[in-house]
Amino acid sequence: MRAYFNTSVFLSCLLSIVYLLLMRAPFPMASDGNGPDGRAVLAYLVSILAWIVHGHTLVFGLFLYGKNKKATQIAFGILVASALLLSFHAVKAMMR
Repeated sequence: MRAYFNTSVFLSCLLSIVYLLLMRAPFPMASDGNGPDGRAVLAYLVSILAWIVHGHTLVFGLFLYGKNKKATQIAFGILVASALLLSFHAVKAMMR
């Protein structure tokens, strides 16, 4: 079960980094009648998948490592950093 949890934490961080890389470039406007850009749709799907994996990992970690405080703190610290990476673009957009 620990390997599953570690893989889930790694996947959460990886998806957060992929999301940030996808959100670096500006997207063309979809109002010209061509529909949404493929990168925008991919970034949206990656963000949805990343938040689902975050939620799953959080619940799984609470049940698996609830009594082991050091492992819980390290794993949840990584998850918080990954969640902040996912939220970075939204926070930056709100600050403008």
